[in-house]
Amino acid sequence: MKDVRIRPRGVIGLFPANSIEEDIVVYTDESRKTERVRIVGLRQQTKKKEGKADYCLSDFIAPVESGVADYIGVFAVTAGDGLEDIVREFEKNNDPYGSMMAKAVADRFAEAFAEYMHKRVRTELWGYAKKRRIG
Repeated sequence: MKDVRIRPRGVIGLFPANSIEEDIVVYTDESRKTERVRIVGLRQQTKKKEGKADYCLSDFIAPVESGVADYIGVFAVTAGDGLEDIVREFEKNNDPYGSMMAKAVADRFAEAFAEYMHKRVRTELWGYAKKRRIG
């Protein structure tokens, strides 16, 4: 019998966006008139050599004053919602090693699925790397 309690799931969103200083403004639609959400950014805080930039995520989104219609892509993944049941079974059977391994395997599934989702964004959905083979 197959155990299908761990099944990767994910969502992808590609949204119109522009930056304003350290913030990323995500718009409700292509008209870019209504703000859906604002992602508040923070510049890197580590000390760097003179002339080295303190980056912020907003540095990679076109500023609103540039007039460039830019976008932000986001995704979230999970290995599935069955992990808790599996862990509970291992703990009920006094098997902490099995519990730890189930968590580790589920974590690897989630990591692998995140890489797959990122590949889909690059090659299909957003398509900025259709001809380049990355990963």
